Amino acid sequence: VFVVGHDRGAIIAWFLCMFRPDKAKALVNLSVPFIPRNLCSKPVECLRAMLVYSLSMNMTAIRLRATKCFKHRRRNLGYVADAEIARLGTRTFQKKVFTYHKPEPLYKPEEGWGSRNEKITLSFWLSEEDIDYYASTFEKTGFTGPLNYYRCLDSWEFAAPWSGAEINVPTKFIIGDEDLTHHFPGMHLYLNFCALRMFVPGLQDVVIMKGVGHFLNQERAGEITEYIYNFSKQYPRNAADS
Repeated sequence: VFVVGHDRGAIIAWFLCMFRPDKAKALVNLSVPFIPRNLCSKPVECLRAMLVYSLSMNMTAIRLRATKCFKHRRRNLGYVADAEIARLGTRTFQKKVFTYHKPEPLYKPEEGWGSRNEKITLSFWLSEEDIDYYASTFEKTGFTGPLNYYRCLDSWEFAAPWSGAEINVPTKFIIGDEDLTHHFPGMHLYLNFCALRMFVPGLQDVVIMKGVGHFLNQERAGEITEYIYNFSKQYPRNAADS
């Protein structure tokens, strides 16, 4: 198959191509690069450390907000993201996520993520009807299930037999320069100096799109489609695939 992934789907696609390269003809992944196993710490620990480092290395205003944030979190260990999302309401929370274009990771400051009635201007590619649909869907299930998927990232340890394994499937990686994942500590060097290719020898190209956030497949749908289509033409379907 020709595989395309975005966000969590990108992580699944990376591992599909590592576990079963015989099943993947080629791969286009968006937003989330392949991160190899760290034998010294677990994924959730790494993410916490990266967030603290990223905020502490940013401008003074962000550093002050971060200090307040982590003091607040330490005093309120019972805090969970589920409660903050419930306070904001599904519509407001999703508007904030879809319109996030700051050059820093997403985090919750002490004062919270704003108010339920906050006016948020939607991007040209996102309509109120889209938000209505997404909100009605998540209101049926809530966010706890999806959030638990992130809380269980340490299940990565089940992939221990593949430590050091490479991804040799022909790959194209695309990310926006305003994507929050692009501003994780060290990510610029990881992508711009081809360090990703050390773990993904099949990497053919890295595209960093200017002025684009995390939802690049929606923000620049035409360009993304063209990138995918042109890459797929290099790996045509043959009779054996039928």
